[in-house]
Amino acid sequence: MFSVKGVVCGYGPKVVLDGIDLSVAQGEFLGVIGPNGSGKTTLLRALTRVLAPRQGEILLNGENIWRVPLKNFARRVAVVSQTVPAVPMTVEEFVLLGRIPHYRDLQFLETGRDAEVAERSMRMTGVKELRGRWMDQLSGGERQLVAIARALAQEPEWLFLDEPTAHLDIAHQVRILDLLLELNQSSNLTLIMVLHDLNLAGEYCRRLLLMQKGRIHKKGSAEEVLDRGIIEEVYGTPVAVGKNPLSARPFVLPVPAGKQTERKK
Repeated sequence: MFSVKGVVCGYGPKVVLDGIDLSVAQGEFLGVIGPNGSGKTTLLRALTRVLAPRQGEILLNGENIWRVPLKNFARRVAVVSQTVPAVPMTVEEFVLLGRIPHYRDLQFLETGRDAEVAERSMRMTGVKELRGRWMDQLSGGERQLVAIARALAQEPEWLFLDEPTAHLDIAHQVRILDLLLELNQSSNLTLIMVLHDLNLAGEYCRRLLLMQKGRIHKKGSAEEVLDRGIIEEVYGTPVAVGKNPLSARPFVLPVPAGKQTERKK
């Protein structure tokens, strides 16, 4: 379990997270949503040891994450950033970077076991046929899938993703989120994912955390969090909330200015 207790952190003199308390159990699929500047990415950075708290503590199974040896932490926790660099290496080389936390002392080359895990990760994410391609030759969606493959090659217990579907077309969005949901359900991989798209969050995440001005405004099921009154209060814009006719999951639609009077009738 990840336990966040009274965490305050930020950049320079600016406080971004102000008193965060949160518990995330193994096997959850948690979506973090909220307006721009609400602290979503900063929370992810704090949970993954990129940003140290000024106050409070973050515990993984009862141990402060900053006291866990970095190599051990990287074996358990993997991160997929919002943007994946077009580095001068092949897809296979990039995915094999995920095995570095598992290298023994004085090991400089991958073993047969490392190659096997990387192969499986590429197969699961559908990028095996791209193994010989250079990263700078791939589309944004393909690079995002390769980044997930590298993260899976770490064989983590926890996977953190910052806007994995940003700037992708709907086909790539569904492909990535279907894969993540399958991994969560089949292998009990815990997912904590920042999303701007409320409808994708409501459709795929089993629990949502709504941030506002560096604090947790609401947490609960998609039905509890994607409430019209709550969304309008936090985002400051009129919306309509309904249910997907096939999945019965909630979806949120913006209400144009010209239609707001009609909605009140």
